[in-house]
Amino acid sequence: MDPACELESAIKRSPTNTGPGLDNIGYPFIGYWLKENPDRLKRLVDYGLTNDIPDWHSAEVVLIPKADKP
Repeated sequence: MDPACELESAIKRSPTNTGPGLDNIGYPFIGYWLKENPDRLKRLVDYGLTNDIPDWHSAEVVLIPKADKP
């Protein structure tokens, strides 16, 4: 699967009630951008991944424990 298809699939499954990431861009904005101009967003992602831009290959994950679950 190419990155552009993975992007569309991931955005459609992403939650809309989360805060923005390190780049201060949230899923709702990316989903809106994907709906309004999918070709431009896919080209940007392809460019970032194929040109080894370091920030495009890193992520921050924060685990938040649930009060009612072990």
